[in-house]
Amino acid sequence: MNMTYFDSVEKSSYEDIKKNSELLLLYKFKFYELLNNCPLGVIILDLNRQIIAANKSFLKLIGEKQIENILGKRLGEALNCIHRDEMEAGCGTSIFCKECGAAKAIKNAKETSELNVFECRINSKKNDFLIAYDLKVYVSKFAIKGFDFLLVY
Repeated sequence: MNMTYFDSVEKSSYEDIKKNSELLLLYKFKFYELLNNCPLGVIILDLNRQIIAANKSFLKLIGEKQIENILGKRLGEALNCIHRDEMEAGCGTSIFCKECGAAKAIKNAKETSELNVFECRINSKKNDFLIAYDLKVYVSKFAIKGFDFLLVY
């Protein structure tokens, strides 16, 4: 049985992730152009906190070239947070996540539909190197065709 200390354990299927990603592609001429012109790292999450879109700045920040490599991951999983595997359900569910500003902003935006802003430090490990991401995370909820998403930048 999956356990959590902070946020829900539910995860979307890869098919749902792709469907939501394709829904955003319908608005490509507006949405992706806007995202990719933003110098800040931006991701779009479904309500299970899983990545369905990311801009070029975010991919560059995490050292990825292809969005497919992070589709369906949660923010801490994409950033290789050192706590992402503490719990079976992954990012957002460990005891450490209760103190994470990014996790708080995402959870609050999902529940309140208001803009949430928190600072956080995400400690990451990539190729045996420790990286500390000091971030100010902004999260707001929005809807397209009756489906809710989270804008994270």
